[in-house]
Amino acid sequence: MPGICFKEALENAELLVAFTSENGLNPDPKLIRGVTHARALAEAGAGAVTEEEEATFFEIYAALASAVGKGTVTVASIRDSSVQYGDKVRRWWFGPHMKISKAQHAVYTYREWTIVALIILLLIQSYWIFGASLLDRLTRLEKQASELDVKRKDLEGQALLANGDMARQQLQHEIDPIGAEKNNNDTLQTDTVTLLKKWRGMRGIGRFFGANLSAPTDEFLTKEETTVQSENWLRTIQTYVLTLLYGWIGACAYVLRQLIAETRDRTYRDEERIGYGLRMTLGTLSGLAVGWFLSPDATTVTGTQGHLAPLALSFAAGYSVEVLFSALDKIASSFNTASASAK
Repeated sequence: MPGICFKEALENAELLVAFTSENGLNPDPKLIRGVTHARALAEAGAGAVTEEEEATFFEIYAALASAVGKGTVTVASIRDSSVQYGDKVRRWWFGPHMKISKAQHAVYTYREWTIVALIILLLIQSYWIFGASLLDRLTRLEKQASELDVKRKDLEGQALLANGDMARQQLQHEIDPIGAEKNNNDTLQTDTVTLLKKWRGMRGIGRFFGANLSAPTDEFLTKEETTVQSENWLRTIQTYVLTLLYGWIGACAYVLRQLIAETRDRTYRDEERIGYGLRMTLGTLSGLAVGWFLSPDATTVTGTQGHLAPLALSFAAGYSVEVLFSALDKIASSFNTASASAK
């Protein structure tokens, strides 16, 4: 009577034959006839399969697997890419259960994580851009106010040295609009500082969703204190939070790109999900590491675009983890070589 191992191998061989038929691989007809002959022997019952026939079948099975897979497509990947061997799961977090292949399940899972990462990134990026825009506006207003002060003092000095009332009156006509423009500039600066305080008050989740957008501790801060604390808060978000999120997005992009190729070629195996999960964790850490090495300075944190190089590199590091860790391995190797030479 055929053993359990023989029966499992026969089912796997039939999977390979079905795969070749679906994809037009045209294997040796002798291999297909050998599989069908083995099925007939297995259904014949006890004593139908001799040791020699079983050995012949396993030779056929090995040749068929080599012809089909060539190191990529395997029985496991065909099973994990087939709906009939899948599980009943929810396609989204809600809705009815449906039977899908394990490859489809992996695609849905990592796609959902990518959507979550994108939503979080968009929220924090929008918050960061709003604060950076306010700081940039305040910087431009302060520069404009300084230029107006210089211009007004220059005209007032000319008025004191002017000969005749007509000349002084003409200079005064030029000084008065500057004063009005300066008052308008001061009003805009006050409004901008107020918005900055409200923006900083949105740091807490409770205040973010609540009606009170201004933190009590920020209400009595001076303009200089508000500016300094806002710059520090922007730098913290950009150096640690955004780089981490961009690394996460880069890792998600890599995983989805790999899943596209594997589901198309039917080379996905379910045990790879552990590796993909670790890949996303390493990608997130890689993005954060770029923030450590390329921390923005105080002159680039303001402005709506800020310092985008660390964010782009964080995405690249999350997408291509091997490049970053290869560089780190080379650095560690050079230190070890130098230490060994010193000893």
